[in-house]
Amino acid sequence: MLLSSPAPADTSSVAFPVPSDMVLHLVAKHFKLLSDEFRLKLLLVIGLEELSVNQIMVLVDAKQTTVSKHLQMLLDGNFIRCRKQGRSRMYTVAEPAIFELYYVVRDALATRLAENIAAVSPPN
Repeated sequence: MLLSSPAPADTSSVAFPVPSDMVLHLVAKHFKLLSDEFRLKLLLVIGLEELSVNQIMVLVDAKQTTVSKHLQMLLDGNFIRCRKQGRSRMYTVAEPAIFELYYVVRDALATRLAENIAAVSPPN
């Protein structure tokens, strides 16, 4: 019958329990913050060294309002830290392990792209 329910999945090989809805919500919220290209760029730039808003603006070629808005979102998500230095605010990455996730995804995409190119390239 076409409209029947699928057979239940075999869960005997599941290595860990499914997290609670709250945990899934928090993880999804973190991934949502990372889903913006500009915020990723900010994290990568700030990951190089502690920087002020003015320095960041120059490095990412963006207006102060844009940079500040996205920095605040990253602060709220605990991805970065901020400290006052005189009249400036200095930003650093709060958890450098975030770059491990970035590089895993980037490298997986590069591998997939190379495989796709090889698949459509004519043989030598």
